[in-house]
Amino acid sequence: MKKGFLNKILYASFKFGKVFAVLALIVLVLTMIGSGVYLLKIDNPKIVTPQFEVVKQALENENSSSYSDSSSDYVSTNVIRKEKAEKKYKQIIENIVETAKLKPFAYDMILTNVAKYDSKYQSQYLEGLSSFIPDGLKYIHDKYKVNTNNVSVSKQALSGVIEEYNRMFDAEISRVDSEKMSQIQEKIVAGSTLAISILLFVICLFLPLLIKIEENTRQQLELTLKGNENA
Repeated sequence: MKKGFLNKILYASFKFGKVFAVLALIVLVLTMIGSGVYLLKIDNPKIVTPQFEVVKQALENENSSSYSDSSSDYVSTNVIRKEKAEKKYKQIIENIVETAKLKPFAYDMILTNVAKYDSKYQSQYLEGLSSFIPDGLKYIHDKYKVNTNNVSVSKQALSGVIEEYNRMFDAEISRVDSEKMSQIQEKIVAGSTLAISILLFVICLFLPLLIKIEENTRQQLELTLKGNENA
């Protein structure tokens, strides 16, 4: 009586173990698929070059009455980096100066600024600056009636536009760097989840096999005991 009751408990436990193993395998497969897809979907964030329209809206909201006369202080750059940037982007900078109808001093001003940035950002920096400068100078000229024919005033206006562009570009770089760090952490979590899921999946694959081996062993033992009793 007692032995039969124990066998029933063992049978029910093994049956539950089989069902649990199957359900666990399904959940783990879904987890592995989800983790793998998530890892593939994570892309490196990209810099969005600043548009002068954003600055224009901010200035309009401030209701400024006059254009600031303060000039920008530029940190001197390494000569080697400046020469390397000029060698690579000379034609692009000249095109910006020509297209925006800037004075000769603009070439060195733009070169100095682009050389401050890491080489991986320089191309996109110039790409955005090519449209930012004309929009910025046109806005300053139309709103504040700045005399762009005056070299000193023209230099100050261009300096202010580039300074604002740099500020926005720096903020964009910081945003991308922050997102990259966040994505690295997400990849670590997703990768760990995938690895643990695979490990548990392998373990659960062996669980039904172990249960079946135990059942066969127990049945064989019972048959052996019955045969000894009959003998």
